[in-house]
Amino acid sequence: MKAENKLSKIVKNVSRLPESMHVPDHRIPLLKNMNIDYVRRAAGDLTAVAHVTDEQIERMRNDEKGEVKVAVVITDTDNKEPVNAAFTWAWVSKKC
Repeated sequence: MKAENKLSKIVKNVSRLPESMHVPDHRIPLLKNMNIDYVRRAAGDLTAVAHVTDEQIERMRNDEKGEVKVAVVITDTDNKEPVNAAFTWAWVSKKC
């Protein structure tokens, strides 16, 4: 597997963590949009951090249907950002 594919999978999984932690089990999370721009070659280890606001968390917990944009900051060993990534995660109610 190419490094770009591995990196995009890692970033996607990190972006999903906030939603999976806050969307109740009776709703289905869906990836609506994924934007990854490879800016430079990564050096060494990578750290990925996803960020959502308190307002987004509240919406994920209470709205039956919605979406949030999750930015992910990726830094490498040189403390540079080799990738710009943003994801739009949506959720809907499960049909019983």
